[in-house]
Amino acid sequence: MTDQKPRLTVEKAPDVSEPPQDAPSGRHEPSPVTKAPEVEEQESPARLCRRVAAWTHDVVVGHENAALGGAVGLAVALLIFAIGFWRALFVALCVCVGVVVGQFLDGDARVVRAIRKLFSDNR
Repeated sequence: MTDQKPRLTVEKAPDVSEPPQDAPSGRHEPSPVTKAPEVEEQESPARLCRRVAAWTHDVVVGHENAALGGAVGLAVALLIFAIGFWRALFVALCVCVGVVVGQFLDGDARVVRAIRKLFSDNR
């Protein structure tokens, strides 16, 4: 007995560039057979970060943090060249404050505890 694989067929969709024969001239309505192009769902930032982390892990095995540090260094250098040192420092400070506030609102107060410990009188 021979195994027969199913055959795939491709049906030709009607050409929407030409108006149907029964349509009045000057006005073209799309046929009901054609579908609107599917809209791709945008990836969530968390999923994108995981994909980038996985790609980085595959490409620079054992040196992920060095690659991340290099990318951050490049971004800071470009920021300094583009807007100047003091403005870049201000942007970096705002980003750090935003991260701290975001962590605090998420319930992760490690950074807040570290700042309190740094400025406490207990030695």
